[in-house]
Amino acid sequence: DLHSGNILYVPDENRFLLVDVRSADRGFRIPPMPKSWYIHIIMEMRRYLPKKKLIELLSKCGLDSEIKFFEDDLVSEFENIADDWERRQKQIISGYGKFVKVSGDITYSADAPETISDGERINVSNPMEYMLMHHYLELNHIPHRPVWTITGDSVTLGTLPDNSAAPETDLVDEYHKRLEICGIDSTDADWIISDGKISFINLASAVAQVSNGVNK
Repeated sequence: DLHSGNILYVPDENRFLLVDVRSADRGFRIPPMPKSWYIHIIMEMRRYLPKKKLIELLSKCGLDSEIKFFEDDLVSEFENIADDWERRQKQIISGYGKFVKVSGDITYSADAPETISDGERINVSNPMEYMLMHHYLELNHIPHRPVWTITGDSVTLGTLPDNSAAPETDLVDEYHKRLEICGIDSTDADWIISDGKISFINLASAVAQVSNGVNK
C-alpha cells in the first residue's frame, strides 16, 4: 500500500521507513505493476509539484501525459478519498491519534508544531468543522493554511509568511481546478504564494460551502 502517508522520515537518523508493508518481496528490479499503481504513486506528489512537473513524470514513466488525462487522475484520487471520508471524519472527531491529539480542553492537529508560540486565534461557531476541513484538504493534497488547535469556540491557524504574494494566473487557475474537484469554489484572493509554494488561505469560505451542502 505504497503512498506518502506510509513513508515515515526519522530526522535524527536522516532515513526513511516504510509502514503498512504487506505482501512485499525483495527484488533486483522494479516489478511490473498495473498502470493505475504508477499513476497513484506519482499523484501522491501533487501536494508539492505543479501540474507541469507531474505530467513530465507521467510521461517519463511511459504513461499518457495529456492534460485531460491528468485531470481525470485528479478526479480519481479525489473519489478514492471521498469514499473513505465518512470513516475519517469519525476518527478525527473521536480523537484518533493519526489525525489529532487531545490534551485537556485543547485538540491539536497531529501535524501541528510541538510548541505553538504564534499563529492566529479566531473565534468561530464551528471549530471542529475547521479541523475536519484541515484534514480533508490534507488528504486531498491541497496546500493550505493549517489548523493547529481548537479549544472551546476558538481555532488557532498557522501563521502566514511575511513574503506572501498573489500567485501567477496560470498557477492559481490550476489550483482553482484542484479545489473545485474537491467540491469547493475559490477566488484568486483565496490563494497566496511564498517561497515558490502556493497555499489556500480562506478556510472560512471552504467550511461555509461544506456546511451549506456544496460538498456532499
